[in-house]
Amino acid sequence: KHRDTYHLVGAFGYQVANGFAVGMKADYTAANYAKYKDLRHKNKLMNLDFTAGVLGCFNIQGSTVNVGLDYTYHRRTESVEFGTYGKADKVYKSLKDVKNPADVYILQLHNKRLKTIPREVFAMTNLRQLDLRGNRIAFLPDSISQLQNLQRLELSRNPLMALPASMANMEQLRELVLWSTYVTELPPQFARLDGTLELLDLRHCPLMLDDQTAINTLLPSVKKLWDYACNCAD
Repeated sequence: KHRDTYHLVGAFGYQVANGFAVGMKADYTAANYAKYKDLRHKNKLMNLDFTAGVLGCFNIQGSTVNVGLDYTYHRRTESVEFGTYGKADKVYKSLKDVKNPADVYILQLHNKRLKTIPREVFAMTNLRQLDLRGNRIAFLPDSISQLQNLQRLELSRNPLMALPASMANMEQLRELVLWSTYVTELPPQFARLDGTLELLDLRHCPLMLDDQTAINTLLPSVKKLWDYACNCAD
């Protein structure tokens, strides 16, 4: 943190003629306050008071009369600037480390011998990346669609055979990694993801040529990664 304050005061008076004088005064303050760690901010303050006046001394019928006139100008401005120059989302690798589910953006639970997705995960409404590779998950519950901000779902090396139709409602999903699972087809509702889903990884899945053709028809705009296939049983 850093703070600077500048204060300047000045005044003068001048007798223009006998019985007539002018004067002025200025009071100027400027301050800067800055915080240099994210979230960074800078406050700027300027305060100006300016006064000008005239004074006349008159003799009226033997009596001295003083007449004065002042003009005061006041201006105050204040501004605040915010900025973030570098921020990395914390990567959570254990549910024990989670204090507030809303603070979790990246969760890595790979190789944990999980058979199901822990229910605590579905409370992480801001979750963007979920890594579940190398577990023993055979099915996904419909509640997976509650993760509406999820952008990448990694399910590689799980004995997964099918995906729930509710995943078609995950509009923010960009990458779906199913490498080395048993998934060979997608629910027809997945057609709604064409145009939002960017990558579908099905490498080392037991896909036949007909399976790949059906997926291509369902998601023509999505980049797909898979192995060469044929209808070898024909």
